[in-house]
Amino acid sequence: MAKDTRKFKRAVTPSTYLDSTGGTMTGNMVFGDDKKLTFGDDTDLEVYHTATGNETHIDGKNSRPVYIRAKDLYLTNAAGDDKAIHVDGGAGGGAATVVKLYYDDVEKFKTSPTGFEFTGTPTEGLNNLGTLTGGGTVNIDLTLGNVAMAYIDDAPVTFTFSGYDETVGNSNSFTLILVGGDAQQITWPAFTMWSDGKAPSLSATNDVLTFITTSGSLAPNAIWLGFHAG
Repeated sequence: MAKDTRKFKRAVTPSTYLDSTGGTMTGNMVFGDDKKLTFGDDTDLEVYHTATGNETHIDGKNSRPVYIRAKDLYLTNAAGDDKAIHVDGGAGGGAATVVKLYYDDVEKFKTSPTGFEFTGTPTEGLNNLGTLTGGGTVNIDLTLGNVAMAYIDDAPVTFTFSGYDETVGNSNSFTLILVGGDAQQITWPAFTMWSDGKAPSLSATNDVLTFITTSGSLAPNAIWLGFHAG
C-alpha cells in the first residue's frame, strides 16, 4: 500500500469552527449571491440574496405562516429615515396593537378601536366629471367610483346612471356633488323618485345628492331614490 506522505502545512484550530451543539459568533458570516441561510428540517425558511435582479428574499417554503414579532415593528426606506409602516405594540406590550401608515414619513392612517383614522383628503373612488361645458347627456359610471363631482356650466344637462350591480336583491348607492346646479336645467333618469316628491331646486354653490336603488336588475329602468342634502 502506498504511503500517504502529505503533511498539514497549517494547524487545525478547533476554536475556528462553530461547535455543532451551539456557539457564539464573534465575526460576520458572509453569504455569496444565491447562497441561502436555511432553517428547519425541510428548509422551511430561507434567507438569501439573488444575483439576478439584485433582490433580497425571506421565503417561507411551505404553507405555514411566517411570524415577525416585535413590540414596535417598522418598515422604512433603505436609509432608515423614512417610515412606511409602523406596527405599534403599545407601552409595555400589553396595550392594543395599532397599525400606522405613512407618506413621506408623515402619519396618514392608523387603526383604532372604532375602525380607523386618517389625515388628509381621500381620493380613491372619486369620479371627477369636471366642468360640463356644452351640456348634453352625461353618464355617471359607478365602476369609476361611488362619489361623483361635476361643475354645471353653460347648457342643460341630462344625467344617466350605469355601472351598478344588476344582481337581484343587491343594492347600489352613490353620491353626486354638483357645483352651480342652478345655472341650467337638469334632467334626471325617468325612474328617479325624490324624497320630497319632486326634483330639488339646486343652488349656485354646492349641492350634495345621494341616490339609492334596490332594483338594479331592472336596468336600465332601475328605480332610484334621490335625496338632496343641500
